[in-house]
Amino acid sequence: MWRRGLNVINVQTLQSSTKREYSTVGGVADSQGRRANKGQNLLITQLLQLFKQNSDTRQYLKYYGSAGKDRFAIIRVSGDVLHNRDHLYQTAASLSFLHRVGLRPIVVHGAGIYSGRCSDALSKIVNAETSIEESEPGQSERDMLHVDESKQLKASEAAVEYMEKANAALVETLSKEFDIGAVPLIDTVYRAKTMDNYSGPKVWERLAGSILSVNNTVIESAFRQGLIPIVSSLGWGVDCHRLLSFSTQEATSALAKAFSPLKVIMLRPEGCLRDEDGNRFKYINLARDLLPLSRNEPTENVISGVRLLEGDRNDFNDAANTFSSLDVGATLAITTPALLSQELFTHQGAGTLIVRGDKITRITDLNSPLVDLPAVKAVLEGSFRSPIPDSYFESIQDSFRSLYVTESGRGIAIVLTIGGIPYLDKIAVQQGSQGDQLGEQIWQALTKGEPSLFWRSRSSNSANNWYYDRAHGAIKDQKSPWTVFWYNVDTDKIMECVKKAIGLKPTFSV
Repeated sequence: MWRRGLNVINVQTLQSSTKREYSTVGGVADSQGRRANKGQNLLITQLLQLFKQNSDTRQYLKYYGSAGKDRFAIIRVSGDVLHNRDHLYQTAASLSFLHRVGLRPIVVHGAGIYSGRCSDALSKIVNAETSIEESEPGQSERDMLHVDESKQLKASEAAVEYMEKANAALVETLSKEFDIGAVPLIDTVYRAKTMDNYSGPKVWERLAGSILSVNNTVIESAFRQGLIPIVSSLGWGVDCHRLLSFSTQEATSALAKAFSPLKVIMLRPEGCLRDEDGNRFKYINLARDLLPLSRNEPTENVISGVRLLEGDRNDFNDAANTFSSLDVGATLAITTPALLSQELFTHQGAGTLIVRGDKITRITDLNSPLVDLPAVKAVLEGSFRSPIPDSYFESIQDSFRSLYVTESGRGIAIVLTIGGIPYLDKIAVQQGSQGDQLGEQIWQALTKGEPSLFWRSRSSNSANNWYYDRAHGAIKDQKSPWTVFWYNVDTDKIMECVKKAIGLKPTFSV
């Protein structure tokens, strides 16, 4: 099982040690080595700039480390990425950086067997070995395919060869260009069986397997040796005693169930998901945004009323299905290899971020049976890392306006009425829930449910940049520890709000 100890990464140590480690790569004399060194230095420069300029980068490092670096991420790499020299190099460069900062992903890949360039190549191999015989009228082509055992074996061998080549390409690039150790796990991670009554339109699809279990031991052994595990979407068939293939989505989901990652990253040449006009989907909340156009329209084709680009629909469907194997709070992102680090370490990201989403309920009676005060108190104390006074809920009874609670119970917001204007008294999410933008989901519910808001935060609060980005204005009081923010408040009422906010008694002692 995964270790769940506290592993907070120190950014200053990271900067110095990373510069030192990368400086040693310059000893490689050949042109490939010089190119690797240049690429690594460029990557490091970009990431160190993020560390210096963006508090969210440091927050993500702390977030990933706090859950145990071994639970960091699963990175799913499409076969088409590994067959492109530039994408392959960029993937290895990003993995090299993550490894050097102490974050250890599990990499799982396909080889384009079911789609992409290798599908066409395999078609040419198999067509010569496959006969389509006459059959009864009305039967489809797939019903007419008849493949004997020897032809199945030939098709299977061709598919496995493509998978092994894809794996070897990434392992060798990590080793030769970046001096990073990786272990090829071709057939030792999954136990599988042949699929019952499966008849695919292509021969090798008939050889597809269904995953029975995951062998955690070989991956954990790689981590103990300081190696990156590179896992192929192949497994040993316990009923047929040969290798079976399966989709990368199925392979990723099985790993997610076994290792409970904080994040899954899908790398593909096209990068982010786009709509039919070519516009990027930056953020998708599955609970909120999946809206079919009509009863006959597949749900996965439409997001918030906007139709997905046709070529992106399968990848989005894969992504959505992966969530059934992920823990609450885990996220999934789709991006290109070159933008992997930006996707991991910044709020904005560079691809498409997908979250499960949380239904948020607005409650206007603090004494409602829907309100679980002990649970609310637990979220507040966990988020603020300080005990809340027993008298707090009693003290806000008269001014209470609304309570926002997420369905998962991981986040809350408390709004009071002060001077006739909604005052955001508390907004909190559980520790470890920051990665899926739960706070943003609560904020969107707040701005929908309240006509205006004002609130305060200690001027030293590291979250103030988040508040500045969402507020319409702010004043940092020079005579108190508070900065007061407001949203949609009338100009003639702003100073009154500032005065009232500064004069409130602190809930938590410092």
